[in-house]
Amino acid sequence: MYNVAIFDDESVIQDKVIEILKRNFEDMFNYITAAKAPDLIASASVIDILIMDINITSRKMSNNGIDIAGRIKKNNRDCQVIFISGYSEYAQDIFDAKPVYFVQKPIDESVMVKAMNAALDNLVRNRNQRFCYQKESRVYIVPTEEIMYFESSRRIVKIVRVDGNDSFYDTLNSIEERIEGDFIRIHQSYLVNTRYISSLTGSEILLHNGRSLPVSKPRLGSVKDELIRVFSENM
Repeated sequence: MYNVAIFDDESVIQDKVIEILKRNFEDMFNYITAAKAPDLIASASVIDILIMDINITSRKMSNNGIDIAGRIKKNNRDCQVIFISGYSEYAQDIFDAKPVYFVQKPIDESVMVKAMNAALDNLVRNRNQRFCYQKESRVYIVPTEEIMYFESSRRIVKIVRVDGNDSFYDTLNSIEERIEGDFIRIHQSYLVNTRYISSLTGSEILLHNGRSLPVSKPRLGSVKDELIRVFSENM
């Protein structure tokens, strides 16, 4: 079951969207209808699909829907954004927030269904990304989104996950070739999942958990370029 957040000036629009989704997707979703933007942003980590009205100036907020969606995406890169608006001139501005779809008001049911199917396809693809490794006689399967980084010392690789660590025999070159997702080689000994990178300062990257890792001088320029590319694509 997926969590769908719906944020619109008009409660009648929220009700209509929920009605469309229930009619076409039955009990596939939990619904979040926050009354205020701060409450919505606070729920960012659990939102799978965000259906956001762009023009919310009637709420007397300093941020429009594009800004709020960008803040949610910053905290949850996997969140799929669907913008809705009665004003087509916003269509050009929304690309910075990397939405999966733009639905113009009045809402057409078939268009909303297409938008939701596109969002679901992306979520399924993201959740199906797995990394496999062998240790002794057992094969372990780990979702790539749970891997923070790999650290190599000779032929022993430590896999650092959000819920613990493990080690196995392999090489970072081999792992880098076969792993899916936005992983970046920052050093001969480190392969890092960009979703957990907070910043790049000097010759170190800082992870969200406060851990810092070294960036080798020969890789510094390419690491900067790759981080800019990845973060601009997932704003």
